[in-house]
Amino acid sequence: MKKTNALLLAATTLGLGFAAFTTTHTETAQAAYYTWTKTKNYSPAPAVHARYFKETAYVWNTHHTRRLHNLKNYPTTTWYLSKSVKMSNGSKSSIYYRLVNSKKQVFGYVWRGYLKMGGFETYIPTDNVATSSEQSIVKNLFPKATLSARLQQIMQDYTKYDDTWSSMGDSQWIKHLDTQLTKDEQLKMASTSILASDGKGGIKGGASFADGVKAALTTEISLDQGIGNEYNNSNGMENYQMGMYVFPKGSSRYGDVALLFLRP
Repeated sequence: MKKTNALLLAATTLGLGFAAFTTTHTETAQAAYYTWTKTKNYSPAPAVHARYFKETAYVWNTHHTRRLHNLKNYPTTTWYLSKSVKMSNGSKSSIYYRLVNSKKQVFGYVWRGYLKMGGFETYIPTDNVATSSEQSIVKNLFPKATLSARLQQIMQDYTKYDDTWSSMGDSQWIKHLDTQLTKDEQLKMASTSILASDGKGGIKGGASFADGVKAALTTEISLDQGIGNEYNNSNGMENYQMGMYVFPKGSSRYGDVALLFLRP
């Protein structure tokens, strides 16, 4: 199966007006007592979800002395943010969010860098994505597949990687997918690309977006044995989960689409 390649894009941060973290956050097993130096309450509480699906991200008690939970055990949970707290142990300070799940049974404080805004199922990326009509056109090429909110979220990271058609860019993207998918999902993964762009912001041959991507998919299936066999043997990706990144209008890559599938 052909793996997709990636473009470089600045990473986005949570939409609450806080500054981005650009350094690695480390949490030790026996954390020092943290004092609160600043707080902010939120009402109504906005929904958030785990940024990473497999990375250890501890949920702490009030003063960061005891681990209560681990976000990687709640990969699809929607949390509600009621308070942000600036905590300090004397040598460093970090912003933590007080979270609680919908049933109000699991709660605690989490470093904000481990979170993304929006509920897990309702998360809709808004940065540099194509219109819903263009995404619908691509989805209609695979009518028997199911569009996955989670895979859609993962695919919005596609342009954060190498902007060349090189094995290095491909490698970095696949490594990123490995951090987002479980081992079982990695074995079920299939990815490919639809290349309908003329490289100048238009569609090859001056075609419409719909006609261009349809023709490009037909070409891809006929030329690439991997995706061709996958498509034909599965009756057009029937019962597959899918996610996509559609390059938006105004981009030089308009007409190109990166696709990620999980076999049933």
